[in-house]
Amino acid sequence: MAVTLLPDEVTTQVTLEGAITIAGASELKETLLRAIEAGKDVSVSLGGVTALDVTAVEVLWAASRAAKASGLRFSLSVPLGEELSTSLREAGIDLSDLWERAV
Repeated sequence: MAVTLLPDEVTTQVTLEGAITIAGASELKETLLRAIEAGKDVSVSLGGVTALDVTAVEVLWAASRAAKASGLRFSLSVPLGEELSTSLREAGIDLSDLWERAV
């Protein structure tokens, strides 16, 4: 798992790569909290994600709620591949409300 935090003037971009699992949940949570504490909207790129377990989904969901509570926008960019998306849907997990929408 690799997690990169890149703040700019308007948004803090968090890029995730590799298998995002319980083993990296603590690092993911800390990074997302730092992004929210920066006081800018947060965009999480999932383009390089090869696996995403339920713990990672829970961390992303909790971060989205924390951002919203802070008055910030939290979004996921670069949708998951079809295989991961299908697996999440079959497990009853829907992250579609977090995908970035074209303005």
